[in-house]
Amino acid sequence: MRKTSDRAGLVEFSSRCGNTCRYCGLTGAIKSTALPAGLDELLGSVADIYRAGLRSVVLQSGEDGLAPEWLAEIIQYIKRNYEMAVTLSVGERSPEDYLLWKNAGADRYLLRIESSDAFLYESLHSGRRVETRIRCLEDLRRLGYQTGSGMMVGVKNQNIIHIAKDIFFSPILILT
Repeated sequence: MRKTSDRAGLVEFSSRCGNTCRYCGLTGAIKSTALPAGLDELLGSVADIYRAGLRSVVLQSGEDGLAPEWLAEIIQYIKRNYEMAVTLSVGERSPEDYLLWKNAGADRYLLRIESSDAFLYESLHSGRRVETRIRCLEDLRRLGYQTGSGMMVGVKNQNIIHIAKDIFFSPILILT
């Protein structure tokens, strides 16, 4: 049995997203109307997670172009006031943003690869390339983040070859 302190609490602070992924529920009206959580609400959720005995928090949002400095201040606040690991899941960003957050104290980053096959990946996204996603994963690894990723199974046009390539892709990224 896992101890309570081994689990993480999740704070979804924004469902706004600038992407048009063909599989995602954050589309249409939700993208244009969902507001980010207020700072007090976000920090209150972190405090609740800590009081519940959890020592890891995941800060997650859609890819809404949030100011990287804002998130860095949140990470610093958490690290200063709680003994917690901080995991981020805010999508594809620049190496500079990842570095800023790492320097602020972020420990981990979640960024799903979805598919390592360029054609399948691009069929799931409008105007996005798998090479960018791979570059982001490599940047995170190079900066020392504990990085979580993963593939999607069951999407339109996916076949057993795609799945096999994705299974072999993941360990190569982690070990190199």
